[in-house]
Amino acid sequence: MSEKVWNITKYAIAQYAQAVENLEPMYLNEKDAQQAGFETTIAPTSLCAQYQMFQDPQVKVPKGGVHTKQKMSFFKPIQAGDALTARTEVAEGTDAKGRLQITYTTTFTNQNGEVVCSGVMTNLVPGARK
Repeated sequence: MSEKVWNITKYAIAQYAQAVENLEPMYLNEKDAQQAGFETTIAPTSLCAQYQMFQDPQVKVPKGGVHTKQKMSFFKPIQAGDALTARTEVAEGTDAKGRLQITYTTTFTNQNGEVVCSGVMTNLVPGARK
């Protein structure tokens, strides 16, 4: 298992919201977020998806992998100021044709130890057989 921490800033939230063209005012303006009952700006729920497969030097990922599926579950809003810890487990397996698949299961917790989201991502390694 590997682990990495990201500090979520208002700037990072705004950049991500603009990149995915989700310009909900709560993502861009603290007053709008506070009127909705949050302490500060919140992030689009999919923000943690960009951190799902971080480059961990301990994880040897074969080159040429093809992203085949991803599933995310969201449990708690991510707010500016949160420190997200991603814990990723990597497992190898095979698909129905015997090709190598690598599955990454990541759980994200905030600085309070609360799970904010989790995800499972699968990559196929063309030409590799297990």
